Amino acid sequence: MLAMKHFLIKNCLAVISLSTVSASLFAMDFICGEYGSSEKNLKYSTCSWTSAIHFSAKKLTGKPGQNDMLWIREGGYHLDIDRDLSVKTFKVGFNASCTAQGRSLKTKRAYIQQICSGTGNDSVATFKNCVLDIGGIVKFETHHESTSMSIAYLNLEDTKFNAKGPMTFIVDSMKVKNEASRGGIIINMSGKSELNINDELILDSLLRENPKEWIFKVAFNSQNGFMPKAHFKEADLASCDIEIKVDEKMKPGKYVLFEIDNSRGSIDKLNKLTVNSKECSLGDKVPLGAKREISVYAGGAGRDSRTKNDIIMEIK
Repeated sequence: MLAMKHFLIKNCLAVISLSTVSASLFAMDFICGEYGSSEKNLKYSTCSWTSAIHFSAKKLTGKPGQNDMLWIREGGYHLDIDRDLSVKTFKVGFNASCTAQGRSLKTKRAYIQQICSGTGNDSVATFKNCVLDIGGIVKFETHHESTSMSIAYLNLEDTKFNAKGPMTFIVDSMKVKNEASRGGIIINMSGKSELNINDELILDSLLRENPKEWIFKVAFNSQNGFMPKAHFKEADLASCDIEIKVDEKMKPGKYVLFEIDNSRGSIDKLNKLTVNSKECSLGDKVPLGAKREISVYAGGAGRDSRTKNDIIMEIK
């Protein structure tokens, strides 16, 4: 009788163990909110989840785990991230948005932000005083049937954004014509923010061919006496925009704004450089208040300090 009891307990534990393993092996898509719902302002801690993006589906139990994708539902849905997250993939859908403050976000595989068709249908991700660790690619994704393109905004305020993989922007549709406004990506960085991409920046050739229709812009904004910094292992900023805004609280000195490790990286053919709303070229000087000036130039910094392909700002 005792032997039979031990046998049953052992088999029950085995079943529980197998169930746990199965749950961890089979990844799921957790899409926040309900399809067609009028309630689109959601909180991570209280919202419902389904696995269907284009139709109504049964609610899922639990929340996304380390092997799942967290997907912010497209079509004007907003997610307030009020918990630390650890998922396989984090995805901001077409015309969706999210905010997080003082949170940690980890992904095993990817950070994906979709860029919607049309104008004004922007996707917006805002992180304040957060730490993001992306285990793979940072991908800005488009729809294969798009005929025009909105903007994907990635806003970083006093935030560290680290990624092991590349940052990519590839347009999947051959039908796109951005006549009303430029479509693409704008990364706004402020204060102590750091963007570290430990691989290359891969941009669609359409950006170089027609920068009047396409945009990839990185904006550096001073805040509380600090300047943000972007770092890529390799990047060619041909036809890209760089925007710099500096207030008078900034102390004199040199600030590395955009650092590229690889000697093949280039900053020679920027589409547009603005310093405190004044369009200029690398090497120009711009006044800061009544007595000081800002110069932004190509210099060498970091691992490859001999190659002058980094963007450096100096305040005198």
